[in-house]
Amino acid sequence: MSGKYGSVSFSVLLVDGFDLLSAKLKNWTHKDEAQQEASHGLGDLWEEATPTGMRKATISQAGAFFDDAVGSIHEAWNGRQGDVRILCVAWAGNVIGRLFRGFVGVYGQAYEVLGKLAGLTNANVTYTVTGRAEEGLVLQEHATRTHNWNTGAEGTKVDGAAASSAGGVGYLQVSDFDGENSLLCKIQHSADGFAWVDLITFTVVAHGPQAQRVAVAGAVSRYTCFECTGFGAISASSSASASVSPSASTSLSPSASTSPSASTSPSTSRSPSASVSPSSSASTSLSASASISPSASTSLSPSTSISPSASTSLSPSTSLSPSSSRSPSVSASLSTSASASASVSPSASASPSLGTGPGTVTLFCGFVRL
Repeated sequence: MSGKYGSVSFSVLLVDGFDLLSAKLKNWTHKDEAQQEASHGLGDLWEEATPTGMRKATISQAGAFFDDAVGSIHEAWNGRQGDVRILCVAWAGNVIGRLFRGFVGVYGQAYEVLGKLAGLTNANVTYTVTGRAEEGLVLQEHATRTHNWNTGAEGTKVDGAAASSAGGVGYLQVSDFDGENSLLCKIQHSADGFAWVDLITFTVVAHGPQAQRVAVAGAVSRYTCFECTGFGAISASSSASASVSPSASTSLSPSASTSPSASTSPSTSRSPSASVSPSSSASTSLSASASISPSASTSLSPSTSISPSASTSLSPSTSLSPSSSRSPSVSASLSTSASASASVSPSASASPSLGTGPGTVTLFCGFVRL
């Protein structure tokens, strides 16, 4: 992968997880030098120099704005000039497979705040590098994730063109972590890009910002990828239900019946005989019932019956036997029943489950083949 890049491609500058690009730098340089020793002597007409085998890395920045927000340049450098830092820079884009450079043994030798009239306050850092600079490829772009992932499974594995045998170095920069659990981050390698084997395992991540550099010896397969696992949180679910079922019923059923009957049967027999038997009957029924449950119905049906009867007979002998009977009957019944039932059955259940959140991590990973 090769090409030309502009300022918009300069998209990663991380020091122990702190994102210094948020300070809006105007200039950045990094330089590698091979140390030389003068090797000319008496009789030589020209100066000579011979490489000593020592190398030196130099980095510098200028034109940053002063910013004292959480995670800003001020928090990264203020009072920490004696701390050894790990620095990663990607000038070719924050893209998996692009070039990056890692520096170990970095000191912010000087941190200065510059105020100026009618302008924003600036902040500059003077660096001293006592370790090495290593160039490799981005395995995980600087981004925020909220779940377990593997870049190889996602189809963004990095092709190193061939296997190597001298080992490698992995760089991990964690800008922020907020989650219930710790994260396990790994670099994996593969001969075919499908079957993956662990190559580098970083120290468990439980906070940010931070940075790690881990070296490994031996063979490194052609393909590499980055994996991060450990997201998860206990989530509880609860449910509550309540039911109220009151019922009331009242029944009222008075009944009244009057059945008077009157019969007068004078009989006179003479011969020949004649008989007259008029009869009259009337009946009425009354009954009332009422029920409420919670609906009410009422019915009335009074009943009254009157049945007089009279008969007269004449025969040679005359007999008069009047009879009168009246049998009124009145009955009333009142039956009231009321029942009310109410049941409340709330139920709540909590079922913890291990999921893929909540949690967020913002990080970057690169790998250097040696």
